[in-house]
Amino acid sequence: MSRVLVCRAVGVCLLVALAAVPAAAQVSTGEIFGKATDGSGAVLPGVTVTITSSALLQAQAAVTAASGGYRFPTIPIGPYTVTFDLAGFKKLVHEGIVIQTGFNAEINGRMEIASVQETVTVTGESPVVDTKSAALGTSFGKELLDAILSARDPWVILATTTVSS
Repeated sequence: MSRVLVCRAVGVCLLVALAAVPAAAQVSTGEIFGKATDGSGAVLPGVTVTITSSALLQAQAAVTAASGGYRFPTIPIGPYTVTFDLAGFKKLVHEGIVIQTGFNAEINGRMEIASVQETVTVTGESPVVDTKSAALGTSFGKELLDAILSARDPWVILATTTVSS
């Protein structure tokens, strides 16, 4: 009798361990990376790149490497502002960068030489193509999750989802 009980306990433990594996694959962060260059396209090492967002407790900063590259891995999802700053160059600001779950946004900064202290603000659309990852995924908004959790009728859940092509 105890042998059967031990086998069942081991089986339950294996099921719990296997069920936890897909949960580890769920990512609720993204990444911002890129390169800083001058007007001629030459890389600029030593540029201070700062990201700010309501999703962060405080601004994060990184300095570009000798290759001109920088990287902010595993940042929370949300809207971001990316600022490039280097003495002798105009400050460059990219606003409205939206990071979604698992999205890698490449934000390159092309900096111009400044004669006086100037700031260039780039207002444009957030990148929509992840150039680092070809993974497919779906993000669910708060409204849909609230509807699913509060609905008792499965037809209500189906009515809240839409098919896009």
